[in-house]
Amino acid sequence: MPSPSQPQDQSPPDDPALREEAIGWLARLSDREATAEDRRSFEIWRAQSPGHARAYQRLAQIWDNADLNRAALLVAHTERSRAGGPVSSHGSAVEDRWVRTKWATAVSIVLLALGTVYVDLPTRLQADQQTAVGERRTVRLPDQSTVTLNTHSAIALSFDGAARTVRLLKGEAFFHVQPDSTRPFLVESAETSTRAVGTEFVVRQQDRGDRVTVIEGTVDVSSLRNGASTERLTAGHMVEHAGGRLGTVQRIDVSTASAWRQGLLIVDDVPLASLIEELRRYYPGTIVLWNREMANRHVTGTYKLDEPSNVLYHLTKTFPLRTATLADRVVILF
Repeated sequence: MPSPSQPQDQSPPDDPALREEAIGWLARLSDREATAEDRRSFEIWRAQSPGHARAYQRLAQIWDNADLNRAALLVAHTERSRAGGPVSSHGSAVEDRWVRTKWATAVSIVLLALGTVYVDLPTRLQADQQTAVGERRTVRLPDQSTVTLNTHSAIALSFDGAARTVRLLKGEAFFHVQPDSTRPFLVESAETSTRAVGTEFVVRQQDRGDRVTVIEGTVDVSSLRNGASTERLTAGHMVEHAGGRLGTVQRIDVSTASAWRQGLLIVDDVPLASLIEELRRYYPGTIVLWNREMANRHVTGTYKLDEPSNVLYHLTKTFPLRTATLADRVVILF
């Protein structure tokens, strides 16, 4: 039993609030203008509980990662060279600030990766079915329709005598719908409602808005923000919802759009940054691209989604890229 003078740890092992405070102290103390008063205030903060000390120590180890230091310095020198500024082996004040910014960015990303479980808790409590990062699962629904959940996805079900409703709480799902003229099949996402009778289609939540893609049959897609906005989609077409409204219906390649069901990612002349953005969805952590020149290089190929680390390895062989790994959860390409 701890003594009265020993602070007790009342925080969970990975308290998100403590991690946010710890990164603030890391950035503050790494600044050359940090004062003795700053350090005294930090010691008071760290002494509040073992959890405070543990949060700081864990992030300090990431902050001091040798690979990250080398990556940040290399990118700093490269950026300074492109800008036409002097590059000193000892570094300039501007360059040092740039490197510290990169460190802070990387640690912030680690915080995000480690804190995912807390962010997802409300979703997990609502979900009837869900998948982990990198997982795909096919589920048979009460009406014998099936849904295939892509990576890091979740759904909630509401089936009754009047309608069959699936809420896509996050991620992406492929629906194969059994016809039932007496009960419409509805998929509700963040911004759209998709109605089908007997068809195959994909609904995906994205940061920029929902996307609905029809593989077979016909669906009606309505905006939940603007009930008057409805588009009818047939096989080989997709529509995205952004800015509060449905966009223009576009033709798509069906085999490419649904390749993830076979564990494949097919890209045709897309920027490397777009490929990395898609790979992030399947990587159990996150991937950061620090090379702005390479970000705009275009890529064509077929990649195995079950092996995102191998994809990254092959990208470093195809492009002049190096990697640094942090806490086994964050990969930086530079």
